[in-house]
Amino acid sequence: MEIREMKEGEAGLVVYFHYKVAKKAYDFNPLMEKEFLEIMCEYFNDKENKYWVIEEDGEILGSLGVDKINANEAQLRLFATDQSIQGQGAGKKLVKTALDYCREININHVILETMDICKAARHIYSSFGFKLVEKIREDNESADYPIVEERWELDL
Repeated sequence: MEIREMKEGEAGLVVYFHYKVAKKAYDFNPLMEKEFLEIMCEYFNDKENKYWVIEEDGEILGSLGVDKINANEAQLRLFATDQSIQGQGAGKKLVKTALDYCREININHVILETMDICKAARHIYSSFGFKLVEKIREDNESADYPIVEERWELDL
């Protein structure tokens, strides 16, 4: 497994990977793919935004991005790992890579949004010191069940 920066032309592949993982794990419908596409489009808004992938034998098995909000704040986006590599530390390596990059570009506050059903990701976030600061119960059109969205924050 290799963690590397997302290459030119791979943005759509990362969205597709993320949707496949979400569909399998949480039975999301195609409206979630639209949300992932919208998030990825924001990647192109700032040259300091950066995404990483985990690749093995030419296949994307993980992703995570950093989107700058302003000079001091950034947001982690589109974090997922394939079920085949979960529990092997790959997710933690992705988060460490992203946080190291935030420090490198002088970001001192990092936020992320997730859902209460993303148990493994939430565990990783808390292990890095992220704190849950807000819960929002949403009737999300991307799933046939209610979703609790969460906002987490970390001061670097």
